[in-house]
Amino acid sequence: MGKIEILDPSPFGVNLHNADELLPLFAGIGIRWFRVDVDWDAIETEPGRLGWFQTDRIVDTAEENGVSLLMSVAYTPTWASAPDRQSGVPPDRKRTLPPRDPELFVRFVHLVLERYGTRVQAVSVWNEPNFEQFWTGSLDEYLILLTSALREVRLTAPAMVTCGPDFSGWSKGSWLDFLSPKREREWMRRVLAATGCKTDSPMLDVITHHQYGGGDQPAGRIAIIEDLLQFLKENCRTVPPVWITETGFATDKVSLDAQGQHLRTTMEGMAARSSWWHKTFWYDSHGRQGRAEWGLLGPDGSSDAREPRTAFHTYATAIRDAGGTLPMSRALALRAVDLAYLSILGRDSDPEGRTSHGRLVQTRSLEAACDSLLRSDEFAERQRALPPEETAAQFFSVARGHEATGDERSALLSALGDGRAAAIVAPIIKAATRTS
Repeated sequence: MGKIEILDPSPFGVNLHNADELLPLFAGIGIRWFRVDVDWDAIETEPGRLGWFQTDRIVDTAEENGVSLLMSVAYTPTWASAPDRQSGVPPDRKRTLPPRDPELFVRFVHLVLERYGTRVQAVSVWNEPNFEQFWTGSLDEYLILLTSALREVRLTAPAMVTCGPDFSGWSKGSWLDFLSPKREREWMRRVLAATGCKTDSPMLDVITHHQYGGGDQPAGRIAIIEDLLQFLKENCRTVPPVWITETGFATDKVSLDAQGQHLRTTMEGMAARSSWWHKTFWYDSHGRQGRAEWGLLGPDGSSDAREPRTAFHTYATAIRDAGGTLPMSRALALRAVDLAYLSILGRDSDPEGRTSHGRLVQTRSLEAACDSLLRSDEFAERQRALPPEETAAQFFSVARGHEATGDERSALLSALGDGRAAAIVAPIIKAATRTS
């Protein structure tokens, strides 16, 4: 299976900014993807002086709650940008300057990957670089930064899914594009070309995009996202999956009730286009910008600070209606893996297998982990050494602690023969794990 296929398939995400303590609340309604910040300027305030505390906490919390992360790596420390370009730039905007040497950023990306490369599922390079509010360099400078960082990801953490470019906004195409293309269309065309989207080995596994506008109506935004798909078809050999990594409706434009309804309609629009639109990360957890309040929870400082709002409850209902599942904690996942190894392979799990299959249980399913063990060379060897009836009997004896009925053994033997055994053994292991 490819990198995309082994990701948690849940389409439901949220943007969570430096508030790891809120993650369990969102995970509790079935949100399984979180887009989080990895801000270079906050982590390496001085050359070589690295503070990972906040990022460690969010990764630890995500792992414990069985959810997946998309890390957005961005923003230049003042010491890393060119002094002559800082002149006249407000202090809070200096982080948007490009580094004086792209290799400084690549070195930081390398450190991020060394620390989290086996624990985090996806990474993107910069946030909304087509907006001067977040990137004050040129397109050429951004392309150098992007491609250099993506090469580092492929080298240091090849299993990590690469995402980008996280542009904000899109303009629908017209015949005037040939004469004067809109900025975001020209930038996207250059990004796709630089990252090899027309080749057999593109550098971006997923196209990530932020979409607001559209008349502040879901239908308007969905129509614009469909136009983006058409653009990708014209500029890519194979269209990558699309993740909308920011979208939301602010309360200075719509009511709280409308905010919730727009969320549901947007998610329904994604579901109808799930062959290419794979995930949506709602903006955001509990944010406020001036009078605009975006969050699923009340913003800090409000009368309902960090309390669920209408959109939160709507999201919970939409996830439940879509058949979304709640994540399994890391501790429970590891217990399930231990039991799967004992009942399927007849031995204790080794550290590497425990880690890899534990993550598979959390981000995919226990059935996927069981299927991996059942299809392993080791299980095939075990089947050759034991009569099939004994293999089935030992599974039930270990997993359940008592013998199975004749019908249960027959069903498992039949499933072992046609590759369906994981669907039978996983629920038994799950039930035994939760009651142990």
